[in-house]
Amino acid sequence: MMNTIREKGLSTRIKALRVALGVTQEELASLVGVGLRQISRWEHGEQLKPHPSNLRRIEELERRALASDHTPPHQVEDVDP
Repeated sequence: MMNTIREKGLSTRIKALRVALGVTQEELASLVGVGLRQISRWEHGEQLKPHPSNLRRIEELERRALASDHTPPHQVEDVDP
């Protein structure tokens, strides 16, 4: 499942990342540095253009998730804001 994250649309990628990490929308929001509502908007396709710094955080989380089948959230939290 994680091997195809980069091939999907952004809303699908974000949800797939969250599910792969085993975190809630609220926990992913904390990891990315945004509010819960923002994650919900991205996942539902209501806003498809994250700020570049947020997109970099999402991509870093994806890289870490792809490096292992499941990266526990406590190992992902050190993403630079």
